[in-house]
Amino acid sequence: MQYVQFKDTKVSRFIIGSNPFSGFSHQSPQADWDMRHYFTYARIKQTLRDGEALGVNTLIARTDFHVMRMLFEYWDEGGSLQWFAQTCPEVGSHTVCIERASTYHAKACHLHGGVMDNAFAQGKLDEVQPALDLCREKGMLAEGGMRVPFIMNWPGQLPAGKVYEPSVSTLDIASTAVAFAGLPPDDRLDGVNLMPFLTGKNTTAPHEALYWRLWDQAAVRAGKWKYLQAGTAAKYLFDVTSDEHEKKSHPAASGNCARPGHQTI
Repeated sequence: MQYVQFKDTKVSRFIIGSNPFSGFSHQSPQADWDMRHYFTYARIKQTLRDGEALGVNTLIARTDFHVMRMLFEYWDEGGSLQWFAQTCPEVGSHTVCIERASTYHAKACHLHGGVMDNAFAQGKLDEVQPALDLCREKGMLAEGGMRVPFIMNWPGQLPAGKVYEPSVSTLDIASTAVAFAGLPPDDRLDGVNLMPFLTGKNTTAPHEALYWRLWDQAAVRAGKWKYLQAGTAAKYLFDVTSDEHEKKSHPAASGNCARPGHQTI
């Protein structure tokens, strides 16, 4: 296992995520339900121990009561994975979640990506800094999840050092894994097998557009355009090729250029 150093914290390059443990499949309500039934505390803890045996030393997991109770048992039983916490808005505010993460000795804290995007859309990023300051005051690394790199490594199959420009989605991971396993494509999965695209066998883009929805916020990413609608009034259109940090909404945000995105949402 390879590791990187974040300040004083050693982190394995492979990190265990907890969405399946909390029943978030990002596939379907039925898949969510199946995950909640399958991942008992015993199975979650065994998964963490299996990760330890392979050299994994970090878990990213939510600051909800389900996760924290499980971690309490896991550490009491001798578990050694460190916890990188994620705030969860349905449980409480940034402050409540950060205090909870600190109490349970999280090494780092990640502010929920959907909340961060919503703060950006509403022009309220100034409200985020106090949360980051509180994380650091508690001795934790802090990050606000607004952009997520997607890194794949397969020596002998994928070319090293290649940068793939077209957008992909976490939904593609499941479809790619199904292909790895030699199984037929599953129509219930929204993603695509990325391997033909990454190896150059398929030179088209994996997706014509990508879509998101969270609470009263929705977005479409198509080509160089990202259309964001927050509530019924706030509409934004960004050319992400010329405005990487999405600081200035395109004047056509409410006009014809944005209409396909609006109609899709």
